Amino acid sequence: MITRKAVEKLLTEKGISFDVIENTHPFTKEPIFCLEVKKTGHPLGIEFDDEVTIFFAEWHAHYINTDSMEKCFYQNLDDIIENRACATTSYVDSIDEDNWCCCSLPNAKDITPEYLKEEYGEGKIITCNFYDDTLDQVYYT
Repeated sequence: MITRKAVEKLLTEKGISFDVIENTHPFTKEPIFCLEVKKTGHPLGIEFDDEVTIFFAEWHAHYINTDSMEKCFYQNLDDIIENRACATTSYVDSIDEDNWCCCSLPNAKDITPEYLKEEYGEGKIITCNFYDDTLDQVYYT
């Protein structure tokens, strides 16, 4: 199970500080908890509702509480924190939310100009955002 307590323990063991934010679900009015990692750079948050969602930079993914999704959740979270994965976002013309095309979370070792051109096509600006934002890169395809 992906639980708030287990994720809090994992973050604490890695020396990562976070805030616990309580919101209310807009439809069910049930409480929703979000862990917001406190650091400079790109935002990293984990929201606990009927499903669990990781938000990182412009990317996010939803995880249903099943065994296979639990494994994927913890792998993705660890890959983000350890800079083995980065949030890539593609834009057309300029880096502006109005020019956003799509986001993904590829393996950082796969990030090459050739991979990005094949994945996103020509004429795109691709931002590669890492947990350690000193590793960030921008590519033009």
